[in-house]
Amino acid sequence: MWRLIFLGIFLSLPCEARNLLANPGFEQLDGAAPARWNAFVMPMPGAEGVLSEEAPQEGRFCVKLHNPQPYENEPINNWSQSVIAQVAGKSLQIRGYIRTKDATEAAIWVQCFRRTPWGVVAFGATSTDAPRY
Repeated sequence: MWRLIFLGIFLSLPCEARNLLANPGFEQLDGAAPARWNAFVMPMPGAEGVLSEEAPQEGRFCVKLHNPQPYENEPINNWSQSVIAQVAGKSLQIRGYIRTKDATEAAIWVQCFRRTPWGVVAFGATSTDAPRY
């Protein structure tokens, strides 16, 4: 069983205290999902990306990714949010909490895209060579 719970994320420019994410603690809801967040889960029976009330940190909610067995290929399951901000030439800082109990691995990723031509121009993660367990 693979289970990963994101408890809250903070993305900012180091010189500013302003969080660039909307609803970073998943507390504002849009129906049964956290507002401004999108879940993507590769198809598999029982696999899901859901809002959860298992948050042990501040707040009531967190988001969870779960798949009952390993995928044949590396999964790209994620919770994501698009942030439109002028960050060219600036450093970004990301902080967050991940509960990894019963998880095979976990990471927080930031990907920066350009619009024209569309593509990834930079990315960062808590670790690309040594995920959290």
